[in-house]
Amino acid sequence: MLQTVNYSVEKTASTNYNLYQSKKLDAALLDTSAASHLKKSAGYTVRDLDSTYYLNYNIKKVAIFKNADLRRAISLAINRQALVNTVGSYNKTAQTMSSASIAIGGQNFTKCVVSQTDAAKYSKYSKKQAQKYFAASLKKLGKKSISFTIMGDDDDMSKKEVEYLQSTLKAAFGNKINVSVKSLPKTNRISHLINGTYELCFMSLTTDAADPYKFLKYMHSGRTYNFGSWNNSAYDKIVDASNSASSDKKRLQELAKAEEILAKEQGITPLFYLS
Repeated sequence: MLQTVNYSVEKTASTNYNLYQSKKLDAALLDTSAASHLKKSAGYTVRDLDSTYYLNYNIKKVAIFKNADLRRAISLAINRQALVNTVGSYNKTAQTMSSASIAIGGQNFTKCVVSQTDAAKYSKYSKKQAQKYFAASLKKLGKKSISFTIMGDDDDMSKKEVEYLQSTLKAAFGNKINVSVKSLPKTNRISHLINGTYELCFMSLTTDAADPYKFLKYMHSGRTYNFGSWNNSAYDKIVDASNSASSDKKRLQELAKAEEILAKEQGITPLFYLS
């Protein structure tokens, strides 16, 4: 019988790699460099995890993020493949909040969302479209430029991702945007989320069951995990009714509509699925 479990937390990918190589770890999440070295080794395996990384906007307290065009501009300015290449190209670019491996009635949910709705077009990199939405947002906001801070964890992966986001938004919008970064220990970052003392947060969601409802319920109005207080009545109605759908096919179609609403409004901005 198992009596105890010993574990440690390593924030640096190179440390994980070295510990794995010296047989002090049974498994390790690898960065791009380590993955390329180990790709052909016997122990190398890519596993899809039920986890999605995304940007969470503080819509309730940060006035500029109430503007959906600004949120769309940010999403379209991000080259997601270049983003995942900074930390591990084995990760998959995201078009949905629900993770890549989820299925309903034997059908991959995220693939159905992409093929049956317009959700994916709001995460397809287009600097030109991003600038168009950005200009529209500045006009509506009555501003010539904007500033905000992206908050993330202080591990190596999060730091690299947040720094990439900072540079890519600057490259897209020039002197009309000023993006600062704040890297914090995870417990501190979560405290800021709970207290609403943040502007934009790089974060992830992992669920306890492979079902899209387990992801989408968190963006329902009033949910605790909906930290930025995005709300949409049509979205709420669909999510509420999904568990009483008459068939798996109907449930898939309805939850796909919820993903489409979330994508169109950019209540959150999906970035990549963790592998």
